[in-house]
Amino acid sequence: MKIMVCHVGLNETVEFASEELRRYLYKIDKTIEVEITSYDTYNPTRNDAIWLIVDPALAPEVSDPSMDDAFRITINNNTGMIAGTNPISVLIGVYSLLKKLGCKWIRPGRDGEVIEEKILSPLNFNYEEKAAYRFRGIDPAVGTSLQRNIDLIDWLPKEGMNNHFKEMLSPEKGYKKYKEYEDFTDEDCMATFKTIVREMKKRGIKRHGVGHGWHMEAIGFHDHSDCWKLSDDDLTEEQHSMLALRDGKRNLYLGRNLFGTQLCYSQDKIRDSIVGQIVDYLGEHPEIDYLHFWLADGCNNHCECEECQKHRPSDWYVMMLNDLDRRLTEEGIKSRVVCLIYVDLLWEPVEFSINNPDRFILMFAPITREYDTSYSDFDKPAEKMPYVRNKLVWPASAAENIAYLRDWQEKQIKGDSFLFDYHLMWNQYKDPSFRNVSRVVYEDMYNLKNLGLGGNISCEVFTGQIPNDFPRRIMARTLWNRDVDYYEEEKQCYEETYGSGADKAAEYLAKLADVFSLMYRYYKEPENTREEQKAFAANVEKIVNDFKPVIKKYLEADLPRAQHISWELLDAQTEYNIELARAYCAKYIGEEKTADEHLEKFNKICDDIDEKYGYYFNANQAKYSIKQFYNEITREGPRVIIQ
Repeated sequence: MKIMVCHVGLNETVEFASEELRRYLYKIDKTIEVEITSYDTYNPTRNDAIWLIVDPALAPEVSDPSMDDAFRITINNNTGMIAGTNPISVLIGVYSLLKKLGCKWIRPGRDGEVIEEKILSPLNFNYEEKAAYRFRGIDPAVGTSLQRNIDLIDWLPKEGMNNHFKEMLSPEKGYKKYKEYEDFTDEDCMATFKTIVREMKKRGIKRHGVGHGWHMEAIGFHDHSDCWKLSDDDLTEEQHSMLALRDGKRNLYLGRNLFGTQLCYSQDKIRDSIVGQIVDYLGEHPEIDYLHFWLADGCNNHCECEECQKHRPSDWYVMMLNDLDRRLTEEGIKSRVVCLIYVDLLWEPVEFSINNPDRFILMFAPITREYDTSYSDFDKPAEKMPYVRNKLVWPASAAENIAYLRDWQEKQIKGDSFLFDYHLMWNQYKDPSFRNVSRVVYEDMYNLKNLGLGGNISCEVFTGQIPNDFPRRIMARTLWNRDVDYYEEEKQCYEETYGSGADKAAEYLAKLADVFSLMYRYYKEPENTREEQKAFAANVEKIVNDFKPVIKKYLEADLPRAQHISWELLDAQTEYNIELARAYCAKYIGEEKTADEHLEKFNKICDDIDEKYGYYFNANQAKYSIKQFYNEITREGPRVIIQ
């Protein structure tokens, strides 16, 4: 069978979509012949071609075709079109069609593909789809290798995602933190980052950039690679004079962290410098779709000088946003800027307002929230804590966080906005089954519309795919279609991930989810979970040991490579689960020495998993996260409720 694929013009993403359609059709059917041609105009009268077209008039109607993704597929007997509102919509449409033909992408990377090989009949499809939310993306904030970054970018449109965020002014410097790149020169790092940018551009993915770091540039500190481990001696007297005054001193946050050190924002020269840096950067980087302007990353550490105390941090922030808008307008730069509601900035400005809301996109980042409940309770009344400089108490529940968002939405920006949340950064390590966290992810993505938010950028660990990739997948699919059936999606994911053993894997992970839910409930009711605390390790050990023969069976079965790896990852996690439970169980009942010994064994297991399966797992992030929760446990109850 021969298929003609035609596209109009020379758009890089549509050309890539054509090649992807051909590449995967060949993988499915080795007998097929696919020919790609390019034309200046669309010819709907041809009866022997499938056209790939960017044309909002031929796709489902959306508010803004440049930002909103939708596609329509009408193919009868290998003749018709895949029409999208914009280039990435065409690519997403191609992947949608390929899924219906049997392609499965159970996780990023070539070892995540399951391709159903068969002889194809003539293609006949007639359907259309449109994204539920405008912003659907990932910020792989915990750095990783070049290939993992490319694999993530490649995966995004396969699951209907359209945004990618790379933080920092010099994100390429982050590679030097990893052993495999320790000999890289600055030129090597820059080349690596440019490769990532090209991969985004090829797929039409919207690029988010920078975020934190502007404050460091404002005081003349340009090497951000070691900004977390400095000393006050590393700064000049003039630089110290621009830091926030705290407890009578202008010193680094935590004594070492310039990344988290706020500045004395009442100083005109500081605000002017920050705004000037951003204007210059946008002039030099027009390829940035959404530039993020955030303050320093620290909290409860804003300046206490007499001038700074005249206004809230959010008022000083709005002053800079207005100055930035004015300067960008003068320079003729139309770029959109993302402003951040985060820690101290949760408390809305009370004296100043944003003059041009259309310039800005509101980003809501509730980093102190708990993940035992979702945004399904968005309409419950919640009390806001009063603003007290540097003595703020952070909101914990989802409903409490929403109360702060509402004030910004009502009084400042009513247009574009999105959630920037951390479901897969730390808290997933409390839930080694990923079933509890997946449900919260689903409910949160579903409820974004009710919150008046236009999507989600997930700040996460890319190498968090043990035991599977369902949390990220259900996030992507719900962002694309709010009407997805959670249980159907879970069932399909397990079938594609574990093959013929899907039901067994699901049953096992469900049992783990039930037992490990203690790690969430302990914080709410330590006294009521005493019996579970005592039996915790024994319960986990029984579940894991009972399942080991099942794992062995499927490791010996004839499965596609991607599914075999899925069983390997379940196997790699068995001793991890047991030692994690032993450490926590001993800690719960006050056996500190025993607990520490098991935690040390757990850390060693993490390192071993990373050594063999580092593509799917980040030992440092797992150890760090588990240690944070571990340190909060006492016999009397949690030491700290909110991190």
